Amino acid sequence: MVSELGWRQNQADSSSTDAEQKAASVYLHNHLISEPLGMGEPNHTFGRGKRLLNKHDYAHVFNQAQYKSSAGSFLLLAQPSLTSSSRLGLVVAKKHIKKAVGRNNVKRHARELFRQQKASTLPLDMVLLSRTGAGQLDSSEIRQQLDRAFKKIIAQASQSLNQHLE
Repeated sequence: MVSELGWRQNQADSSSTDAEQKAASVYLHNHLISEPLGMGEPNHTFGRGKRLLNKHDYAHVFNQAQYKSSAGSFLLLAQPSLTSSSRLGLVVAKKHIKKAVGRNNVKRHARELFRQQKASTLPLDMVLLSRTGAGQLDSSEIRQQLDRAFKKIIAQASQSLNQHLE
């Protein structure tokens, strides 16, 4: 049988654990969860601040694309951004990639490459379009073609900026 002193000691230990858990929860909320995506320290998500969200954003790129890059089964269009950061829009048509798994794979690779390239880029609004034949590519070919398209766009934008500065 547990004595009253032992019971109180166990309660004290569990309450300190509760306090520690509450402190950890408050820390997580204040420092990690409550910060809006796309703001502050860089994170590894594809939040609202990094996406083209509406018809107006896409139309801005489609109608006035200054930079174009074709790499195999993908076309990347870009325009100087309306915001202070780069944003990406994805148009992966069911017509070109029949299975959802394939479309999701292309989108996943595009988001990852965008995240990796973002640190070295100018603020651009970009739209990635899939073309016929994209459904037959494996992951390494998708990644190579997307990487080539992103690098071409960055080179075009940098060259254009350098010409304006001269």
